[in-house]
Amino acid sequence: DGDGGGGSGQARAGAGTGPSNRGGGHFSEGRGAEEPPGRVDGPGLTDSHEPDAPFRPPRVLLGVTGSVAAVKAGELVQALEKRGAKVRVVTTAAGARFLDSAQESGYQRLPSDVEVFTDEQEWASCTVGEPVLHIELRKWADVLCVAPLSANSLAKMAGGLCDNLLTCVFRAWQLKDKHWNHWDKPVVVAPAMNTLMWRSRFTALHLKTLRKMSVSVVPPVSKRLACGDVGRGAMADPEVIANKVMIDYRTKNLLRGGMDTSISFSFDSDPAFTNNTDSDDPGDFPD
Repeated sequence: DGDGGGGSGQARAGAGTGPSNRGGGHFSEGRGAEEPPGRVDGPGLTDSHEPDAPFRPPRVLLGVTGSVAAVKAGELVQALEKRGAKVRVVTTAAGARFLDSAQESGYQRLPSDVEVFTDEQEWASCTVGEPVLHIELRKWADVLCVAPLSANSLAKMAGGLCDNLLTCVFRAWQLKDKHWNHWDKPVVVAPAMNTLMWRSRFTALHLKTLRKMSVSVVPPVSKRLACGDVGRGAMADPEVIANKVMIDYRTKNLLRGGMDTSISFSFDSDPAFTNNTDSDDPGDFPD
């Protein structure tokens, strides 16, 4: 569960600013990115021909962190695309290792046409006077979904740390607080960690912080975990997470003043988000 800004899990230096989910190789080795280095909006972070939200399909930025549940990222991307979303992926160095192992572990790999951005692309694109990758990604996205959210990345997000591309995107997000009572763009997170880490007092404090900023939390489920322990901590089903992303997106745009009814989005309500009284949720612990 390590999601630091450095380490051998990052993409190679000089991989350019294009998406890394192209060609052969591995995400943790700088997979693909055959485009030459250029502006961070070079590979088309924005499309001037697309209408503004909500008059186009929702753009979901999927953050992947260092939990074994990252092997399900391909399933989650498919679930979001099935609901009409356009998806791009930002992965931490640790998350990239699990993305690499998805197929050999029997899970679905990310679709080849989904763009994947890594820390190295952030640093490679740093040129004075040019757009900054984490800011451009923040501008592009309508929803940020971090799934799985590891204990380490949860602590960083709750504390405002920004030492990698994903946490920089989150730090740039406009969140609800006492000075800014406006829900700009939804953020949905799906924690995944060992049961003992889930039950930690730190987890309770960090989740409480995120919820105060109107971040939606899709709680983990109970099952036999990858380590062999049985208990709560496994990431929620990708279909459930995708439903929550679409519910929050639609709610936000209805509050904003309407949606284009000619565009059809597929999603379902889930009672888990209307009456979450599970006493095993650390976010429900008393102060």
